Amino acid sequence: MTEEFNGRPLTDELRRLARKSIGDCQTVMVLAADAIQNRTPADFKGRPLHLALSSLAHRNMGDAKTAMLVAADVLEARLTRP
Repeated sequence: MTEEFNGRPLTDELRRLARKSIGDCQTVMVLAADAIQNRTPADFKGRPLHLALSSLAHRNMGDAKTAMLVAADVLEARLTRP
C-alpha cells in the first residue's frame, strides 16, 4: 500500500516540501520519506522519527505541517503493527 498526500505519493510530497523548508524540518521530512519508502525504522537526534516529526511539525504551516503529521502517523502505525 502506498500512502498518498494531495493525490501524490506521500514520499514524493515530503521530498518536494522538504526542498522548501530549512534546518531540522527539512532533515526530518527527507528521513521520513526514506523510512517510509524503505520500510525501515529511523531516529532523529536520539528520538524516534515519528515523535520528532510530530514535534517539529508545529514549526511549519500548511501542507508541510500536514504532511509531517501524516508521515508521523504512518511511521507510528508501522511500529505498532505486528
